[in-house]
Amino acid sequence: MEVGWVHIRRFLDENYKNIEYQSKIWTRIGFPCFGELYSKLKTSTVFDCKKYLKCLEENISSRADDIDLRSFFYLSIVNQMFISKTIHSNLHGCDILLANKVKSFFSEYKESEFPPLNKDSGVIPVLIFSGKFIPLKTYHANIAGIPRSIFFDLKGWDKVSAFKYILFRVKGFSPLLELHLPKLENARFSADLYYDDCLLTSYVLHRNKHIKGTMQMGWYIDPVLKEISPHLGEIGELARKFGSLVLCVGADDAAVLDATMKSTKRRKLYEEGLYQPKRFLRLWSRTDVFKHFPEVDLDNVI
Repeated sequence: MEVGWVHIRRFLDENYKNIEYQSKIWTRIGFPCFGELYSKLKTSTVFDCKKYLKCLEENISSRADDIDLRSFFYLSIVNQMFISKTIHSNLHGCDILLANKVKSFFSEYKESEFPPLNKDSGVIPVLIFSGKFIPLKTYHANIAGIPRSIFFDLKGWDKVSAFKYILFRVKGFSPLLELHLPKLENARFSADLYYDDCLLTSYVLHRNKHIKGTMQMGWYIDPVLKEISPHLGEIGELARKFGSLVLCVGADDAAVLDATMKSTKRRKLYEEGLYQPKRFLRLWSRTDVFKHFPEVDLDNVI
């Protein structure tokens, strides 16, 4: 058995000894058994999983024992992941990333209530434990391809730059590791966290030779943030320093909402017409990842 699964089993045995008993309580009060529930999560789309979890949260939150029920739910989902050895896309070497996620998630909520199933803090871990994503540090990721439709959003020479980078550096449209940044409710994203995710991205690519590189969308890699929000500007600077191709794909309502949600300064500048949040595409080829993060630098990354 791979070391990550051993760590998960040991962690559950040492900290939570009544999973089977709790599962019986869960089904006794009318919820579907966890084998059935987990199978539904594994085979559904991310969108349908989120809908299902939202409905489940409505049922849980209506009960007086909702705190205990959420605890039962998360523990049993992780137990089902262990039983079925579920890893997104069967990626090699990622069992240890799942083990780290299990430990960090349960440690974070050890002294408090587990998060509801209609917020990112609860939904994303469930999607990870159900095989929809791989956890990195702050990001989570899945295997995907570069959508051809992206060329409709790029302007002028950016289309040429993207085509050349995909053709000569990435060497294809798929498969890539697509990175996602969840909503950080009680934390501030920083260049240090971003660097840690770069290390773990390299770790995954070194162990999965079929992945051609990574891609992501984000408003926070906009070069203008260097003046507006310097701590975020450093992230865009690192992305370019590490050989990524970063291109603007335009403005949209989601970018505006994300960029102005937690910053009074960015919101004020946007309302005054002095800042327009935009969505940026970042492509990072396998070759460029390894150039800046060779395997020799990854000995202590996990």
